[in-house]
Amino acid sequence: MGRVGRRRISSGRVRASARAESGAHPPPMAICARLRIDAVRSRGAVVQALLHEPAITALVVAALALVQLTGFLQNSTVRAWGVGAEGERKTAAVLEPLREEGFVILHDRKVSGYGGNLDHLVIGPTGLWAVETKNLRGKAVIRGDTLRIGGHRRDKIIDQVKQEATIIQVVLGESLAEYGLRVTPVICLHRGELPYFNKTVRGVRLASGRQLVKMLRSGDQVLPPAEVETLARAADRLLKPAVS
Repeated sequence: MGRVGRRRISSGRVRASARAESGAHPPPMAICARLRIDAVRSRGAVVQALLHEPAITALVVAALALVQLTGFLQNSTVRAWGVGAEGERKTAAVLEPLREEGFVILHDRKVSGYGGNLDHLVIGPTGLWAVETKNLRGKAVIRGDTLRIGGHRRDKIIDQVKQEATIIQVVLGESLAEYGLRVTPVICLHRGELPYFNKTVRGVRLASGRQLVKMLRSGDQVLPPAEVETLARAADRLLKPAVS
């Protein structure tokens, strides 16, 4: 056989071998795709098998419910903070004109060891006032030592502002002792409907923004301007801003 014949036979064998290899071994991309499909099918079969187990199904349902509840609570908390901050801004706005009348107003202060913040501390010629702002809808009803707003018991608010007044009394104790002054706790209620007559529960006064300003102005003059400034400096030093 000549050289030409041997070359043709060799070329034919190479092409046949290439076709055989092509048919027996798919391209790498096709192999990867097939493996991914098989893996997905396997995972799906495992999930279906697990979901047929009542205990596993209950755990999955509970986990999904927990995720939804957590999201709801987070959204509710954010909304509550937003409403509360709006109320505090309203109180700050109505108190602002009192500065021209010799009052000093400190907003959003914190005390070491106390979990919450002091919304407003007013120091002026008529004394010291711890003002807690609440931005709540509904009618405020006082019965004995109980406060309801919008049909819900709000006794914790009374406890809160009384505690805040006590904290301020202790922090400024030495300065207040000379004048025999007590810090008066007040709840400034926005959006709510206050009682016409009795607005005091357990020593805590309730007032709207306008009533609050009138209350502060109409008290007895117990502090001279110099002492107002002295107490204000002490309060500013001891009660740090909640947000620096």
